[in-house]
Amino acid sequence: MVYSNLATPYQFQNWGAVRWNSRGGTAITTIVIHHMATTNYDSVPGVWKNREASAHYGIGPNGEIRAYVDEDNRAWHCGNGNSYSIGIENCNISGAPDWKVSDATVDSLVKLIKEIQSRRGKLNIIAHCDVPDNATACCGPCLYPRLEEIKQRVNSSEIKEPEPVKPKVEAVPPTGGIGVGTNVYATVPSLTSSRSPNSTFWITNYIEGALSPYELSRDGKVVAYTTRDYIQRVNKLPANVIKDGSNVIVNKLSDSCDKAPDKSTGYQTFWIAQYVDGNKKSAYRLVKNGITVGYTDRDNIQLVK
Repeated sequence: MVYSNLATPYQFQNWGAVRWNSRGGTAITTIVIHHMATTNYDSVPGVWKNREASAHYGIGPNGEIRAYVDEDNRAWHCGNGNSYSIGIENCNISGAPDWKVSDATVDSLVKLIKEIQSRRGKLNIIAHCDVPDNATACCGPCLYPRLEEIKQRVNSSEIKEPEPVKPKVEAVPPTGGIGVGTNVYATVPSLTSSRSPNSTFWITNYIEGALSPYELSRDGKVVAYTTRDYIQRVNKLPANVIKDGSNVIVNKLSDSCDKAPDKSTGYQTFWIAQYVDGNKKSAYRLVKNGITVGYTDRDNIQLVK
């Protein structure tokens, strides 16, 4: 029994019908690439129970490799090319007319062919449609244009090492500093900004070494920079508060809302962009589609589940 150590036997020569036979001593010279013409990876090899067809391997959208037929047996995948070839089916991630195949599938296809060649020597690599006297469009409009790329990758002696992932280094505010993502009140102009904040903002960045290292944003836009001395935290939230950034349903407008949401009453979803002040009647600033649309109080909102 011969199959790649990269593959997992899956209904291996056991799907309710015999769809293979002896090679009769014919040498294996060729790899034939197919596409499954289905996005249902698990339907193979069961579909061959009612069709006189089979292949040696199948590769799924996530790159999983399954073995269906012993390499030393003659699978029925390309007519008069069956005796001298190994057939590899590749599952699609979309249907007609594109019949797309994932990059993960192609990567595993390259690895599988390399492994087979490590045991059997260099083989021809062709698409099903290139087998003589096979009237078919297989291996499909997505995979066929990549055939030369696949050949080059298989026959390349270079092993491409993945680039190391560089850890993201974030500047840490000094002792007593206020971290990125904090809601603050800026009391004086920035040393590097001509625009005076004098309002509540989000800290969206801390720029180490800058004269004014705290980047201040409001309504999704950077508006100023300032120093630690000129900002203070917005007052602490009460125990039952809904946090900034929560998605909520508003079932009643605030009495102090200066701009109504899309409808005058009821059951619209918003984001809480800011908890302004626990002493105010309408302490929650509501945002929809990136725009502040009003304010409301705790009793009139509930978290979206």
